[in-house]
Amino acid sequence: MIIFFLFLSKKVVGPFYAYWSNYCTLRSYVWKEEHDTRDAQDRRVRRLMEQENKKLRDKAKKERNEEIRVRRLQYILISKIDFKVH
Repeated sequence: MIIFFLFLSKKVVGPFYAYWSNYCTLRSYVWKEEHDTRDAQDRRVRRLMEQENKKLRDKAKKERNEEIRVRRLQYILISKIDFKVH
């Protein structure tokens, strides 16, 4: 029975934890952009705007990914505690 549980945990639980530990959102976060690159006066300014927008999008994406990871892992830990109590 213990061997089966260990096999099951590696087969099922391992990929589950791996997925949520490496979670990455598919959202683009274009609404976080501050600059409209169509309003740029030349190519240099447009590139600077694009770089700033990319930094803002990446920061928002990173924050969201961390939020999801923490929430999911907290939920899992709470579920484990509840399971042990009952």
